[in-house]
Amino acid sequence: MFYISQIDNGAEKKQLHVIALDSKDVDAINLKDIGCIDSCNIDVNSVDFIGRLNGKYRIAMHLGNSSSSVSGFYYYEKNQRKINLTGYRNGLRLTLKASVPEGVETFDGLLEKGQFKGIWKNAAGDKTYPFILYTKII
Repeated sequence: MFYISQIDNGAEKKQLHVIALDSKDVDAINLKDIGCIDSCNIDVNSVDFIGRLNGKYRIAMHLGNSSSSVSGFYYYEKNQRKINLTGYRNGLRLTLKASVPEGVETFDGLLEKGQFKGIWKNAAGDKTYPFILYTKII
């Protein structure tokens, strides 16, 4: 984790607290792997996330919303196959459902300070994993 400066018209606007996924064993950081941890500027109409499911599976998510309904997709970065999502937001709580061949998976969690974290449940309902997603800055 580290901080980067947000620059607006040549002047530092603020420091962003960020994380670089997979950077611990690598000397270089890929800009597409940087996610914002807090004080993130989130577009109220759409947002892209990166993070991990169960601490080991890298996933990416795109969400668009209108009032309380949310739709978008997520994918495992390993295979990049988009899985459609629909759901709703109630305050900080965000509940999403993904239709997969086995049934319906769910993401249920809190969206605050640029992070979406909670519990994923598989379609059979017999596996639950924690997830944490960070707002992509690029």
